[in-house]
Amino acid sequence: MTKQFLNILQQPGWRGAGVAVPIFSLRTENDFGIGEYQDLKLLADWAACTGMQMIQTLPINDTTITHTNRDSYPYSPVSVFALHPIYINILQIGTLTPTQLKRYKTTQQQFNAQPKVDYQQVYDEKMKYFKALFRADKGSLFLTQDYQTFFSKNQPWLEPYAAFMAKRDKLTKKFYYFLQYHADKQLSEAVAYVHNKGVAIKGDIPIGVNPDSVETYEYPSLFYLNASAGAPPDEFDKRGQNWGFPTYNWEMMAQDNYAWWRSRFQKMADYFDAYRIDHILGMFRIWQMRKTDVWGLCGHFYPALPYTLQDLWNMGVKLDEGRMLLPYIRSNFLGEVFGDDLDYAKEHFLLTNDGYVYYFRPEFDTQVKVQDYFDKGEGRHLPEKQRQHLLNALLSLHCEVLFVRDQHNEQLVHPRISIYQSYTFNELYEDQRQVISAIYNDYFYHRHTDFWRQSAMRKLPTLVAATDMLCCGEDLGMMPECVPQVMQELQILSLEIQRMPKDSSVQFANPANAPYLSVCTTGTHDMNPLRAWWEEDHATTQRFYNEQLGQTGEAPEHLTPELAQQIIQQHMASPAMWSILPLQDWLAIDDKVRLPDAQGERINVPSNPRHVWNYRMHIKIEDLLHEQILNKKIQGLTSLR
Repeated sequence: MTKQFLNILQQPGWRGAGVAVPIFSLRTENDFGIGEYQDLKLLADWAACTGMQMIQTLPINDTTITHTNRDSYPYSPVSVFALHPIYINILQIGTLTPTQLKRYKTTQQQFNAQPKVDYQQVYDEKMKYFKALFRADKGSLFLTQDYQTFFSKNQPWLEPYAAFMAKRDKLTKKFYYFLQYHADKQLSEAVAYVHNKGVAIKGDIPIGVNPDSVETYEYPSLFYLNASAGAPPDEFDKRGQNWGFPTYNWEMMAQDNYAWWRSRFQKMADYFDAYRIDHILGMFRIWQMRKTDVWGLCGHFYPALPYTLQDLWNMGVKLDEGRMLLPYIRSNFLGEVFGDDLDYAKEHFLLTNDGYVYYFRPEFDTQVKVQDYFDKGEGRHLPEKQRQHLLNALLSLHCEVLFVRDQHNEQLVHPRISIYQSYTFNELYEDQRQVISAIYNDYFYHRHTDFWRQSAMRKLPTLVAATDMLCCGEDLGMMPECVPQVMQELQILSLEIQRMPKDSSVQFANPANAPYLSVCTTGTHDMNPLRAWWEEDHATTQRFYNEQLGQTGEAPEHLTPELAQQIIQQHMASPAMWSILPLQDWLAIDDKVRLPDAQGERINVPSNPRHVWNYRMHIKIEDLLHEQILNKKIQGLTSLR
């Protein structure tokens, strides 16, 4: 953190404004189909001229795993230390031959003409030039003092990373040293420029790591590799989310006072003044499921306080083990589940002894087996609509359980989340429904309050103290009451979103009520930008229009620049320390500048695990700097801070 930024934050009641945009989404004249580290300089010029003090990015760690567009997902790092080489500017590394340069210019023009990022094609093309420049360098870089200083400082993580990547991709370790040196150099130069403009940078720390990463290879004891992290059902996805990341062995990490985490934070501090802990609830507890699960519904919290079967019996649950823990599949509701596909489902996936009680065939007795049938087996040949319908129906039947076994101790069980929407719960007798409801409510809303507070306080104080960066937390989702208490105690800024109130009794939060130690925003990368959200559901929009904007009559079909400006004005007037808005929402206030297609600005769709992260600005930052009318409007808004 720069001294200038630290001094600002120490001023009582100081408030700042900022813009949130992924580096891959930036667009300038000198790019190669994707935003690059150097683009932060021009973005800082724009931020400074519009009165902003912060640029917020998504994670920038290397995510090269599958060598497909799936690697565009920035929250699945192959290394939590290595920077992503895709953001390196080719021409700043070295000199291309005339033939290479001609080809480079042609390809650059083609890539930059595309409205979205063609992630894998850009990566593959860049790697060709990186390899050519590495060969042309002939090792001269490694003799320089600048490189020696870089290597010495980063050696503890750089050597394992380079060895892992070299072995996997059959390349020399020095190639990865070469790339990481240039990534560090270009990002560091950009950061220095940003700071010189009086603008700070906020990074993002993913809560997980890829299961096939350097981290799990080098430090397997720090992870539970037989588990997958995710999120319980929420408004993004009623099925829950399965991120596929291993969960952390916090007990093992505690033995060296969380050295891996502290090193991770300290590396972030090389570039960032502030950081966002992705899914900070994971520091209290994580939603964990088996590797054989596809959906998140049959997960459970870890750490947690599960029950023995005897505990349940003592509390009044008079059901046998199978009724509680095995999928409840009965003929009386199969028609509702499968519809016209009922006969196909019975023939291919289910068995029965009496025509009433059904169970899965052994070859389909896990969700992953079902998924594989439709992805790789005979099911892949079915018409898409039928394939999706059958897949979802079968996965839902796997979730027809009342309790799930604990992954660390099979003798313990947890209530299955969202059981109120299940057949297995609603077909119980009333007395058993009442007993299980009481257990469910205690487990999810009361049982763990102190337990999870202690869990967080064992690790968070150490991690926050590891650097002097400003710490922010993404505290969305099913939030225990201990979370805001801990965050306030440690002065971790919360995330306040008008469309996602933390008070369940209201539909919208009022930015005027945001606490000072918070970041107030119109949305995140997981949500539709304002204009697209406005068009999602008219009834919701109408209530927002009347209640939050104080307007009368019928809400317009599309969000007008004037209404967008009114929404942003509410956020700029908020008492929150920071109001950092997505770039798309800043541009929404000018009809001539914003993207005509409101639906083309979304970054991520959390319910789609195969979503490609390819949003890119439709306007170059050079041109944005000359949009005087827009920039004056933004200056007027940021002046409210």
